Amino acid sequence: MTFDATEIGMASGRPIELFEFVGTTTTYRYTTYSEDIVSNGDTYTALEGMKRETIAAGSQEEDQAALTVHVPFDNAMVTAYVFSVAPPALQLTLYRVHANDLNDTLLMWKGQVTSWTVAGRMVKLKVPTVFGYLLGGVVPSPKYQGPCNHILYGEFCAVDPTSYESTRTVSSITENEVVLDSSPFLDDACNGGEMEFTAGGERRQIIDNVGTTFTVNYPFSGLNATDTVIIRQGCDHSFTTCKAKFDNGINFGGCNRVPSYNPFAKARL
Repeated sequence: MTFDATEIGMASGRPIELFEFVGTTTTYRYTTYSEDIVSNGDTYTALEGMKRETIAAGSQEEDQAALTVHVPFDNAMVTAYVFSVAPPALQLTLYRVHANDLNDTLLMWKGQVTSWTVAGRMVKLKVPTVFGYLLGGVVPSPKYQGPCNHILYGEFCAVDPTSYESTRTVSSITENEVVLDSSPFLDDACNGGEMEFTAGGERRQIIDNVGTTFTVNYPFSGLNATDTVIIRQGCDHSFTTCKAKFDNGINFGGCNRVPSYNPFAKARL
């Protein structure tokens, strides 16, 4: 029996909703059904308390339309994405299936998670349509400034991160301070860099490193002693650092000759 026939007849079908969140480093799959569901080879974990609000019918011109999904605050996806400065990208695809044929799916919604709102023990995710997200997006543009506009290790920066990273074992953790077994980098070399816990799908910005102690912008949710992490050196986005530390002056994305003071202001004494 086809999906449409089951949906209309409902004689042998029980509608089930599947939520697939594709993140920068990890994919999370959940269902509001009472038990785990396997659909097209992927397992969707039953998540108690998870729900969505009604999908409003509309047209492509209604670019403000958005789906709201409620997720428990202590969920692994929430702790990895919500409680982090500048969380990485997360895209939701919502499917509908029936119990009699879990591989016959219907796409109900697809969009980018744009905001998180914590209310008590629940977190609300706002997911506008793909069309609305693109229309509402702000197109970044480079600024006429001294510091580099590029993202470190990004496409335009072009520095290979593998040349400036090292894998180390965690010795101990105290909130947002992570002590490693050793470090090949000088003090402050990783300021503005990142620490990646690959196994847990978490990344944090390094704001300070002294010896083997690394301070990140926010504590990891699943990192423990004996786990391994990747530490990457940072950049202060100055031309001097770009050229001397990374030998990458040719790709510098700033205007290093911009004066450091306003020539129209009162002259310095």
